[in-house]
Amino acid sequence: MTINIYLDRKSKREERGLYIYIRGIVRGNTMVFKTGEYIAEKHWDSDKQKAKRSLANSMELNGRLDALKNGILSTYRNCLREHPDADYATIQSAIMAFKNPKVAEKKAEFLSAYKMFVERKSVHYARNSSNKHLTVIQHLTNFSIAKKYKLSFDTIDNNFYEIFTTYMLVDKGVTNNTLSKYITALKTFMHWAKEHGFHGNNGYKKFKPMDEQVDIVYLTEDELLRLLQYDFSDNPKLDRARDIFCFQCLTGQRYSDICQLHTDNIKDSNWHLRTTKTKDVLKIPITKNAQSILDKYTGLQKLPVISSQKMNTYIKEAAQQAGIDSPEEITRYRGNERITSKEPKYKFISTHTARRTFVTLSLEKGMRVDTIMRITGHKDYKTFKKYIKLTDKVTEQDMRRVWE
Repeated sequence: MTINIYLDRKSKREERGLYIYIRGIVRGNTMVFKTGEYIAEKHWDSDKQKAKRSLANSMELNGRLDALKNGILSTYRNCLREHPDADYATIQSAIMAFKNPKVAEKKAEFLSAYKMFVERKSVHYARNSSNKHLTVIQHLTNFSIAKKYKLSFDTIDNNFYEIFTTYMLVDKGVTNNTLSKYITALKTFMHWAKEHGFHGNNGYKKFKPMDEQVDIVYLTEDELLRLLQYDFSDNPKLDRARDIFCFQCLTGQRYSDICQLHTDNIKDSNWHLRTTKTKDVLKIPITKNAQSILDKYTGLQKLPVISSQKMNTYIKEAAQQAGIDSPEEITRYRGNERITSKEPKYKFISTHTARRTFVTLSLEKGMRVDTIMRITGHKDYKTFKKYIKLTDKVTEQDMRRVWE
C-alpha cells in the first residue's frame, strides 16, 4: 500500500488555507481520507509531504499526520495478517473502521444491533412487546442458519422478504397474522436503526404485513353469566382464574393491566389506570358484578393473578366445566392455504377473549362505539374493529331501531 499526503487546492479558504488529505492506493484502487487538518500553501512542503518549520505549530501538525498515516498502514498490515486473501472491500472496511470508529460502531452486526434496540426500548416497552422482538430475533437467527442467508442491514431487501416469509409460512408453519406481527416488528426496528444512522436502506418500507381479519371468539351474555355464577369452590385455582377472567370481561382491560391493579387504584367506584402497554390514563367505571369480584378478595391489595400461560390453561378448564362447549369454527390462513378448526368453544378461550367479550356485549347492549373505545383505550377505529363481532342480534336491533 502506498500513501501520499497532499493539499486539496480546490478547497482554498482565505482564513484557513487548504485542507490536507491522505490518498492510499491498494491493489490498484484509490482511497481518499479527510484528515480534518488544513494549512496555508506557503507553509506546506509538497516533496516531504509535511508542514514547513515556518508554521508555528508545525511539529504538532506533522505529529498528527504521521500518527494517522502510520495508523492506516498498521491497519492495512493487520488486515492482511488476519486475512491474507483480503480483497479491496475488506481492506477498505478495516481502514474506515480505524479512521471512523463511530461509523464502524454503527455498522454493528445486524442481530447485535437488534438486541441493542430491544435493550434500549425495554425501559419504555411493555414486556410482551419486548418478548415479541426477542422472538423475531430468534426466528431471524434460525432463518439465517437454515437458509445460509447473511443478515445485514443491506440484505434486508425484497429478496430477503420473499425467502423469509416463505420460510416462516412453509418451514415454521406460522399463520399469516402471526407472520404479520413479526414483519411489523422488524420494520419498527429497521426504522429505528435508520433514524440512528445504522443504515440508509429503504427497502424494508415496501414490506407488506399479511394482516387478515380473524374470527373473533367471545362469550355470549348467557355464557358469561353461566361462568360468573358457576360454583368452583372445590377447585380454588379455577375459582380464581374464573374471577380474574370475568373481571376482564366486565372492565374491558388487558390481562397485563389486571395484573397491575391495586386497591389504591379504585376510587369512587372507578378504576384509575395507567395502561402497561401504551401508558394511557383511563378511568373505568366499576359495575356491580365487577365490584363483587373485588369484594371477594377484600384484604388483598391485588387480585390473585398468575402467569398468562397458566391463566390461559385454567380458564379453558373452567369454561369446560361451566359447559361453554358450543361448536366454534375458526378460520386462519397460511399463505393462500385456508385452515379451518372446529372445536368446542372453551378450547379457543384465552385472556384475549375477555376483552373481545366486553366490546361485543357492550355493542349488543347499545353502548356507543366512542364510549367503548374510551374505556378500552383504543385510539383509532382500525385497531378497535379487530375486537368487534357484530352479531345478528346487534344488526337486527339497529335495523329495527332506525326503520321501525
